Amino acid sequence: MTSGKTLAVEQICTGDLAGRLRVTYRVDGRPGKVVCGVWRTRPFPMAMTEFHGLREGERVTVTGTVDLIGQAPNRPVRWRVGVYGK
Repeated sequence: MTSGKTLAVEQICTGDLAGRLRVTYRVDGRPGKVVCGVWRTRPFPMAMTEFHGLREGERVTVTGTVDLIGQAPNRPVRWRVGVYGK
């Protein structure tokens, strides 16, 4: 994506196994969080990490993986990852 001076990555997980879900990502090689913000009830959890000091208008590469710790029984886990620039 093309960045502003700040880039933010947000990860939210829900479901029976949400606490075992790990979202790992890198922004231009810089590591981010490895846990997912678990959402069980209101209010919505804050799970955003900001990266500052980027060069405005330059291309930024965001890569990520999603893993489940332990066995994966047939139970639902929902996850969302958003990337925002400002």
